[in-house]
Amino acid sequence: MSTIKNRLKALRNEKGLTQDELVSELNNKLGDSKKAISKMTISNWENNKHSIKQDKAELLADFFGVSVSYLLGYDDPKAEYIVYEDQLAKLRKTKGITQEELASSLNFPLSLVKDWEAEKRGYTKEQLQILGDFFEISPSEVLGIHVTNFDPLDDKNNENELTSIYRNLTDYNKERLMIYAKDLKALEDFNKANNT
Repeated sequence: MSTIKNRLKALRNEKGLTQDELVSELNNKLGDSKKAISKMTISNWENNKHSIKQDKAELLADFFGVSVSYLLGYDDPKAEYIVYEDQLAKLRKTKGITQEELASSLNFPLSLVKDWEAEKRGYTKEQLQILGDFFEISPSEVLGIHVTNFDPLDDKNNENELTSIYRNLTDYNKERLMIYAKDLKALEDFNKANNT
């Protein structure tokens, strides 16, 4: 039995599904080739009587449009999702594609795309990065935030720029940058530990 409480029941209730309805939805996704999931299994998972195996955790996370670590209770829900007045529907329509085509192109569940456009669900940074790459814009622009110099959601470009800066520094300044970065990280860890 796991000591960390998973979020399966909360996610199911949020979607307004009974255990029977969830079983039906999941078994439809599994098809005939895999072993069916029973209502008892869902109940055991929700009550933390049995841990959710990796393949089933991935299926559930995909169904609910969350990360596996969020589903299993490892991530802070406040830190996981970014909710903002986004531009996804506008971007999709400008590109001339349907919700189904967007979901299929990015390998996202259709229900997730619909929830995003209805602003019922936020994004992970990874999802914003994928959407930004798809629409050839920054992740922040998916949310309707127009950034000039620094986009805090664009980890990929920020890491590339930081690497480029680091490579062009003298050895002395590389050492200074590393000390500064470690100090910032220590300060951030301290503030998190003290809730400041």
